[in-house]
Amino acid sequence: MLVWAHLAAAQTDRTERHLSVEAIVALTDTSRVLADIRALSHFGRGATAISRPALSPADLEARRYVASRMEAAGLHGVQLDGMGTVYGSAGVENAPALLMGSHTDTAAADPLDGALGVAYALEAARVLREGGAADLTAWSVVSWQDRAGRFGALGASSAFVSPVFTPTKELWRARGEAGLAGVPVMHASGRHGGWAGFLEAHVERGSRLAPANATLGVVGAVPGQQEIRVVCASGARQADVTPMAERRDAMLEAMRVASAVDDGLRALCVAWEEGVLSRGSTCSHIRGCAATWSVGDFSVGASLAMIPHEANLTVQLRSPQQGLLERMARYVTRTVGSLAARADGRSAPKCTSHEAMAITAECLHRSAVHTVGEERVIRLDASELHDAAPLSKHMAAGMLLVPCTTDSLLSEKNAADVAAGAEAYVRAAVYLALGECDTSMGPTCIVGDARRNVRLSDPSWIDALSLDAENVASVVQSDDPDDYPDL
Repeated sequence: MLVWAHLAAAQTDRTERHLSVEAIVALTDTSRVLADIRALSHFGRGATAISRPALSPADLEARRYVASRMEAAGLHGVQLDGMGTVYGSAGVENAPALLMGSHTDTAAADPLDGALGVAYALEAARVLREGGAADLTAWSVVSWQDRAGRFGALGASSAFVSPVFTPTKELWRARGEAGLAGVPVMHASGRHGGWAGFLEAHVERGSRLAPANATLGVVGAVPGQQEIRVVCASGARQADVTPMAERRDAMLEAMRVASAVDDGLRALCVAWEEGVLSRGSTCSHIRGCAATWSVGDFSVGASLAMIPHEANLTVQLRSPQQGLLERMARYVTRTVGSLAARADGRSAPKCTSHEAMAITAECLHRSAVHTVGEERVIRLDASELHDAAPLSKHMAAGMLLVPCTTDSLLSEKNAADVAAGAEAYVRAAVYLALGECDTSMGPTCIVGDARRNVRLSDPSWIDALSLDAENVASVVQSDDPDDYPDL
């Protein structure tokens, strides 16, 4: 195929021209990485944390900054798409591109959240350009929208590889308020040369790398996720005239459901670990188990004068082991069902579901060991759902974790760890872009929604979709989730 032929030709050409991986990697300047992270930390800065909710003014300001840094790094076609994702590309137009990046939206986070992976990707793009790789290969940088889940889990990266994208009404309205109505939402099929893989880096907040005295973590699997919506209902009655023995308080029942689910999942986690690990071992601390979960998104429909007649909650489950994830979901469903007779509870179909996926680790591990030494690198499974999760089903994906032990980016240790991570990340990017690493998946081309199949390698890709301005204007006010002609 053309994709494979181009890679083979590029490797031959690189050999003839003596394009050295080491010479390219030596161009890495970690001061540029730190400068980008510090600059991003000014957008949405609060008294104790940084908040840039998806499509908020602070989020859009940060994304415009990222777009300017992409252009300065030699990327072309730099634009915000219809969700606010920022994208740019460089190199050979029809070659498989290495996709690099993370996110810049945050929710009450530290300066490294998301920004770390975007800053690393920008530096890798600069190094590849300065090293003369643009005639041999291709790369792209992305800042995904809504990693924090304001409009749904991994909205932009999931939409990037989903055959059909249907936004929620809340996202639809927010797009209009952000001035993005009528702008197409990117899809991976827009890259006609296909994709060589995806590389992501993220901060790890001291729970696993620091205790292991590790400088870098190489992820071997990203967690899957399931969300189960639970509704507890009872008849509405006045609080001041209903005897306590006759009350059926939906909110209290929802709280009992949440408590029962949490207790049961903890026991399930211990039992699972005892079966997976050596006989007699236990999961003495929940952090050691290969699963996390949260119960939230409570909503109650009642005033203080009325007994709550309906209470809703969402159970979110995450695990890098698909078998464990499915068992957790079954347990939650059974638990809710067993309480239904008393609580009138019912489990709605899960809102979202991402399977656990193994991801490419060897190239990153090789780069990390080269940078800090084997004793300072550990392999681990990610405990959070990252953008690499949906992409790893369709292309080779790698993920690097960097520790953050304090809230201050300016601390000597944090700066040193960020610099080490940048060097390892850039090395891995150069390896992958120049075909120096074998991956579990070759270059891939992805088929998607024809309405969103815009040329991502074309500098004018954002204008490639002809639009009827009158129709777009009318849809901005529409509440019909099936009526999205601009996507």
